[in-house]
Amino acid sequence: MLDATTQKIIGIIAAALIGIFVFALAESISSGFAGFYGGLPFWLIVLFVMGLVIYDLIEECFGMTPGVSRLFQVFAIFACGAAFTYASWGASTLFESGTGVRIRSLGTSDNPYLVDGFWPQLFWYVAAVVFAIGTVYLGLRKLNQKPAE
Repeated sequence: MLDATTQKIIGIIAAALIGIFVFALAESISSGFAGFYGGLPFWLIVLFVMGLVIYDLIEECFGMTPGVSRLFQVFAIFACGAAFTYASWGASTLFESGTGVRIRSLGTSDNPYLVDGFWPQLFWYVAAVVFAIGTVYLGLRKLNQKPAE
C-alpha cells in the first residue's frame, strides 16, 4: 500500500497525462476535418471525462465534502446533457438536402425502401428537446437535494 503523499503525486501525474491526451485529441479533431462545430460534442465529452477524473482524484487522494461532490455531479449532468442535446440537434440536420428532395434511403445502401426525411428529422428534434429538458430537470433536482449526513 502506498503512503498518502505518494498516492497524491501519482494521482496528479496520472490526471495530468490523461488531460494532456484527451485535450490534445479534442484539439486535433476540432482543428482538422470536423471543424469547431463538428468537434464540439467531443469537447463536451472530454470536459465530462475530465470532470470524472478530477472528481475521483479529489475524492481518493484529498477527501471531499458533500457540497463539492454535489457541484461535480451537477457539472457532469450538464456536460453530458449538453453533449446529447447538441448531437441530437446536429443529427436532425442530416435529413435536410440542398436539392429540396427530402428522401433518404434507410440503413443500408442496397435497401430499396425509402423514407420521408421529415420523420427522422422530427425524431431527432424531439430527442434534442427531451435531452435539454431532462438535463435541466436533473441538474436542478441535484442542486436542490439535501446533502447526505
